[in-house]
Amino acid sequence: MIFPSGSPPWDHLTGPPPPDLAPPHHPPRPTAPPLRRVSSFVSTVIPTEETLSDEALNSERKALTRTTVDTPLGSPLRSEPLPNPSPGFATTISKMTHRTHNPTRTALTSVAAALAFATLGCNNTKSPNADLVPEGTYASTPDGSRNFFVDSSFRGLTTEVHVARQYYGRLVTVASCDAAGAIIEVVHTDFVIDPREASTWSAPFTLTTNPVNGMETLCIAEDVTDTTVDPFLGTSPRERFIDALVEAAGGVRPVTDLGFVGTGNYTMVPRNAAFVLQFDDIIDPATITPQTSIKVIQGNPPVIPFFARIFPDPNFGALADFDGQPGAEFYPTRIIIDPAISPAESLATNIATNLTGFPASLSATLANIQVRIPTVKPVGQVSPLLSNPSNHPVVTNDNGTFDFGSSTRDVVRAFRSGGLAEVTGDPFSGFLPDREMPQIIGAQGANLAGVFQPDASDPMAFTIPTITFNSTLCAQRPVEGDVLTTSVGISAMVLRNSAIPGSLDSGAFNPVTGVASSVKVRVLEPVPAQFAADPAAGFVGNGQGAAQYASAYDSAPDSDDLTRPECFVTVTPNSFGFPDAPNVDITTNAEFAIRFSEPMNRDEMEPYESIKLTRRRVVAQEAADYVAGELRGDLNLRTYSFLPIVPLEHTNGTVETFFLSLGEGDLAPKDLAGNPLSALLSPIEYSVLQSAPTQQSGSRVSRFTSLDEEAPFADLTSDVLTERIPKLEWNGQGSVDVARERLRPRPVVREQVFVTTDQPLPGAMVPGPGTQLPLNPRGARTQFVWRYIDFGLSLYEDGDYPKGLDINRLNVDVEAAYLSPLGSNPIFESYPDFTMYMAHSKALPDEVTSNGALLNASSGIENRFTENLLDQTADPLEEVHPRERGYTINPGDQSLTPNGTTLIPLPMNQGVAEVDKEFYTWRDTAIMTLGGVNTIYGAPPLRNWEVNLEHPRHAVVTMMGEDCSTPNSPVLSPIPSPPSPDVLENPLYLPGQMRTAALPLLLDFRCFNSGTASSGNTFAHGLANASMQPFFRAYSAGGTNQAGVLDIIDPDLETIANGGYDPTSQPPGAEIPGLDNVLYYGALDLVSRVNRLTSIFFAAVDPSSFNPGAGNPNTDYDASYSNPSIVAPVIFPTLLDQPQGTAVELAYRGSSAEIQAGSPERENGQKMDPYGDFFKELPENYDGGPEDVQFNRRGNASCWDASFRYLMFDPMTGDSEINDNVSFLGNSLDWRNDTAQLQGARFFQVRISLISNVATGAVPTVSSLGFGWTNN
Repeated sequence: MIFPSGSPPWDHLTGPPPPDLAPPHHPPRPTAPPLRRVSSFVSTVIPTEETLSDEALNSERKALTRTTVDTPLGSPLRSEPLPNPSPGFATTISKMTHRTHNPTRTALTSVAAALAFATLGCNNTKSPNADLVPEGTYASTPDGSRNFFVDSSFRGLTTEVHVARQYYGRLVTVASCDAAGAIIEVVHTDFVIDPREASTWSAPFTLTTNPVNGMETLCIAEDVTDTTVDPFLGTSPRERFIDALVEAAGGVRPVTDLGFVGTGNYTMVPRNAAFVLQFDDIIDPATITPQTSIKVIQGNPPVIPFFARIFPDPNFGALADFDGQPGAEFYPTRIIIDPAISPAESLATNIATNLTGFPASLSATLANIQVRIPTVKPVGQVSPLLSNPSNHPVVTNDNGTFDFGSSTRDVVRAFRSGGLAEVTGDPFSGFLPDREMPQIIGAQGANLAGVFQPDASDPMAFTIPTITFNSTLCAQRPVEGDVLTTSVGISAMVLRNSAIPGSLDSGAFNPVTGVASSVKVRVLEPVPAQFAADPAAGFVGNGQGAAQYASAYDSAPDSDDLTRPECFVTVTPNSFGFPDAPNVDITTNAEFAIRFSEPMNRDEMEPYESIKLTRRRVVAQEAADYVAGELRGDLNLRTYSFLPIVPLEHTNGTVETFFLSLGEGDLAPKDLAGNPLSALLSPIEYSVLQSAPTQQSGSRVSRFTSLDEEAPFADLTSDVLTERIPKLEWNGQGSVDVARERLRPRPVVREQVFVTTDQPLPGAMVPGPGTQLPLNPRGARTQFVWRYIDFGLSLYEDGDYPKGLDINRLNVDVEAAYLSPLGSNPIFESYPDFTMYMAHSKALPDEVTSNGALLNASSGIENRFTENLLDQTADPLEEVHPRERGYTINPGDQSLTPNGTTLIPLPMNQGVAEVDKEFYTWRDTAIMTLGGVNTIYGAPPLRNWEVNLEHPRHAVVTMMGEDCSTPNSPVLSPIPSPPSPDVLENPLYLPGQMRTAALPLLLDFRCFNSGTASSGNTFAHGLANASMQPFFRAYSAGGTNQAGVLDIIDPDLETIANGGYDPTSQPPGAEIPGLDNVLYYGALDLVSRVNRLTSIFFAAVDPSSFNPGAGNPNTDYDASYSNPSIVAPVIFPTLLDQPQGTAVELAYRGSSAEIQAGSPERENGQKMDPYGDFFKELPENYDGGPEDVQFNRRGNASCWDASFRYLMFDPMTGDSEINDNVSFLGNSLDWRNDTAQLQGARFFQVRISLISNVATGAVPTVSSLGFGWTNN
């Protein structure tokens, strides 16, 4: 039980306290928590046994007659040892107990109970021999090494362990201190207290943070070693210390058990708070195995393991004897889960450093953290379940929420972590309460000299005769709170020196010489291990000489710091002007570091915003003004360094200037709780050493303040329509979160699409007789295609082709697939070996007819399986279901489409954990290979026009009528037979020039020989037309031929569609061709997982061409380098800092020649398609008149002529019809995954792929993307 603040324990006992135990006067405390029934064990003698069965333990537990009294949860009990206690026991006598007002009776009862258990435990290694120290007692462990509170428990006797409650608080070290705050004794470590902020604690409490290691310490100004009773107060300092400790522990916050499914008012646990589980019995520490016997998972829904420190609470428990050795030992009753891992803790636990704790919650109504305790061992697990010392585990009955659906029957406690205020409304950015504003800390070199004089009242305090600073410019007037660190790593804090009037004012500091005198300090712990035995002696013996002096930046109006901000930035390597001019004559490989007084929020510490380096002007105006670099925090998150990714540019003999500055307002650096800096440094000008060697380099930064953040900008006042349209640098499947200045992808959205008879094209087909493929007990390989139009999808946005490709239906991931059982009557059937693959099809079948005649018979797939793939290298068959998982058809898995068609799932991702799912990205814009080689028309297929009236572009004379004057009256023309030449020229994609947007999904199934399957399931399908062509399916299937010979197929060896055998022929077994026009009815589960955006072409700028007001009106940089080498970019948030399960991938293309200013490739991403290509501006008769009402990604026109089309290459001349102004490296349109492959690219294009976590809904974001280059 916890011991919260509240009335003294006797307030709730029957009758008033005895006179000698009347409560002393104390300040009022918060209202006591609700009453809880606390058990009191009455002495009972229990026979001795060699071993104890579960039944015996239950019997013995019941034999301990339980009496109860109402008492506030966790009322304090002060205790002291009995005279001459028996060895191994911490037998105590309570001055006040929950059970009686008679201390003598309490002592006798405790001793009797202890003796009873001692009898039980003789010669029995599994006996519950324990000293029955009363619950609530402040006791010590048998070896006397530490103190603890005795929790209510069954002392290991219960056969069913339950979670009694769960709560959170602040994890601290508790120390007994004197009135001045000096530590007398560290009493408790890893103690969880009230999470309130430091400023709200009053006497006798002081909550401090160690300036060296960041450890929080709760100082209680009572001497825990002093047992002398104050005659006036009636209590000793030790007793008052215990009372105060009880009060501090009493403010912990309960976590409500609300289940774990769906939305709700879940308890918010701050990200860096400790979460505690309290049990109704003691726990065997050996059974606490993180991520096995107790698990933490995170996400929405929580499926991803979260690694935290999980350890027994050393401050709460009970004594029992289960180790077979004489005497009792301590066992915990609580388990602490600490999500925030310091560097020291990381070394000790092998868990990665994580000072921010739990991941931020993305919703105020969803539980994103679960703590799970398995109650059933999974198959193969050797380690035990979480159990008490008698090997009885946590159970599900009467234990709150548990997950019956999990194989391990987990007891579950769910909550949500803190989140950003703008997302969840949580204060302090979702961290523990903290209102103290961080400060910038400067570190100066100094020399300590003279004999250190000890302080008479404090053995850890000394006076240093002189401190001489290395720099007179940066020398600091010592003030209380400054910290110096000696060369051997011992730190000391500056104290007030009462011997000097004014407390270390001008009388003790000479700013001319940079010398401070008579500086009083106190050694800080911890110290390096070699000095731990005597820190003071280590300081005195090793403190003289070089030291580092740290002080906070003072922004007061009369402060010297205002004129020397460069003293608070560390430049590495030192400038040639160091130490008196640290910002003068820096090297071209300089790095810049700023230290803060507390951990800073890495998620809010953005390069180019929080800390930025700009060239030539303080306020950056365009992307090339920023120096691209990485902003790297140390393990303690207190020092952040800006590291340029290429050397700073410089021409020998000139002096270049750079400016370091901090963000202001919302962009200022913030601590974990969201508090901004107390004061900002003014911008610092740095100059490069004039004699340094020439360095040709440059950089640019996209900061995503909008998708159009660089000139030329839209002119919203212009009368010309095209001038009013934003000229985007980026275009694609994302948007800018203006509030946070981050690029975000589409949200994770799921959609189920159907191939059923209510779709136009499948509905126009003749229903087929049914097919057993892709199942076959004698083995089969089956390939078939599903086109986008079979699902009722359009190639165009909103079905309106002037808007271009439907970008939201591109890059869709297949999560699951279904077929429709014929007659809606599937039967149970299992195939132990079954594999499933996906890819893009090279062919787009087009079953268009004219006067009943098939016009495009060759447009379907072929009989050689590999030839049906679009690109065997860029898009090979991707396994989405492995062979060993097999395929079981279960009628219980049926579902219905909106039109009542029955579906049965294919095995892809069925019964698979969210984190283990496989996906295939269909209509993938990263694949540049062109398909549709067998068709004589194009895309959309003419059959779509014939059935669905989604006309190809050749059918449109104009969108404004024949004379371009009648809005919304396109003139349609029928398809001639035979087709006229204009039909061949004007579809969206020509034959052989189809992007993946127009290409079908190719499904490849391999069913292996099985003697157990019945082959009883038949799947429904349509027949594209009366002819077998165009082919939609290819297969090879085993069976028995007409000679009665069994032909068993190994699908992995099949390369050609050899067909199968007809069991209904006479005689049975006639051969069937391996190609046909079968279109399966079914469905796909699609999810927006992959999102891609592409940029315009950026110049590898030569910064020395900086020429404001001249040359190109859209930039102040006149030239790009002739032969640049582009280095790997820096991205923020970094790839490691993206939400778990998400990813950011980059790809590049380059131009070896100058791209003309004003061209769309350089200025206007609106004229770029989703693959990153720029098309000719058509139609030629566009006049930009006021009749234009629709914005288009290429021409922004609504008056089209008959020549408008997506052409890759002119079919007559072979000339390129795209990217007219680009000279691609190697004449290849392919994207590259490494900037090293961009050697010589004077302009380069970037593609960002943002990959979301569909299990949790988390999405990656990009706040900035910086590129750098050098010229060769």
